[in-house]
Amino acid sequence: MNVNKKLLIVNSHLEVVGGVEVYLRDLIAGLKENGFDITYAYWVGTESLKGNLVENNPKNIRFIDQKKISEFESFVDSYNPNYILAQNIETPALHNLILKHQSTFYFFHDYRSVCLSGNKYWKFPKTTLCNRKQGIGCLAKYWINKCGGINPFTGIRRYLSNIKLIRSLRNYNNLIVASEHVKKILIQNGFESKKISINPYFANSENRFRPFISKKNQTKKLLFVGRDVPAKGLVHAINAVHVANEMLSREFELIVIGDKRSTIEYKKIAANLGVKISFEGWLDKNDISNFMCKSDALLVPSIWPEPFGIVGIEACCNGLPIVGYRVGGIKDWLENGVNGESPPDDEIDSILLGRSLAKVLKDEEYWNQLRKGAFNKGKEFTIEKHIKNILRLFQVNK
Repeated sequence: MNVNKKLLIVNSHLEVVGGVEVYLRDLIAGLKENGFDITYAYWVGTESLKGNLVENNPKNIRFIDQKKISEFESFVDSYNPNYILAQNIETPALHNLILKHQSTFYFFHDYRSVCLSGNKYWKFPKTTLCNRKQGIGCLAKYWINKCGGINPFTGIRRYLSNIKLIRSLRNYNNLIVASEHVKKILIQNGFESKKISINPYFANSENRFRPFISKKNQTKKLLFVGRDVPAKGLVHAINAVHVANEMLSREFELIVIGDKRSTIEYKKIAANLGVKISFEGWLDKNDISNFMCKSDALLVPSIWPEPFGIVGIEACCNGLPIVGYRVGGIKDWLENGVNGESPPDDEIDSILLGRSLAKVLKDEEYWNQLRKGAFNKGKEFTIEKHIKNILRLFQVNK
């Protein structure tokens, strides 16, 4: 064991429940290849769970009993890590424990500490991106503009909790974000710019370096990958396909990979618009990659400001053009005329989205140009670059 490369990673879950855990799983593997001794600490899940994100990776797994924080504190003191990388912590006591040590890093994967709902958009009277600094006025917006729930007391509790969280988070040596947008939000909420480092996510695709192949014919298949939540904008995707079908006098099929909870509702919407739609459920990365290779475009119609949107980079690695809203972190990788098309920045309108889709699909020469641009864009977001940036931050903050 290298005594100068002891890393403690702290996260809520042990098993893979979302993109954060997928990211950490790949990061852990990469850092171990660089000689790090890693201990992973969590408070949700059990070590016996199959498919936990640290399976066959770090030898040290530590459960945090949040009712007995002192026990975890004793463990951290004895382990004496050189670096601590934390995320998804909402307990001030756990933050305070970590902050007693040197070289502390916090990765903001979302907006929860700087937004009462964590969504950064209003649902009423129409979908509107929220650019407010978190403050007492957000309590009214939480209820009136439906950015949160219907219980105002939940918003009050969240506001008071976030005040304490921000006080703790400001004391970390380094704050890591995946996009320019998240950095902007943190600065708006009083975080020091010099402490914030942008380190984009990556797509650890096995076929990243295969040669690019031009295609003569489109498949008339379009792809949507995401959870079944309104913020992901599947209804906008269906509307956009309808607009493109009308403009191009073609019939494109929308293939949905993700939750299947609301398929009946979405099928009704699609049927009313004459859009062919199918649902594949959740698939593994290889199967998703295969669908991407056989599709004409990926739709990313998120109506909330995605902190990054890793699915776009995965599409790029497969030479798949992207059509979506340039909101949040999506602006960092979706470039009009390079790897896809979009409505104007921060404009959420499914008709404009449909026109952007038609522009991508109308001319096969232009479509192939975007495919090649997407493939090249994917090469900019590698795990090697990401880990190099992490190691640089560790070195600077010894």
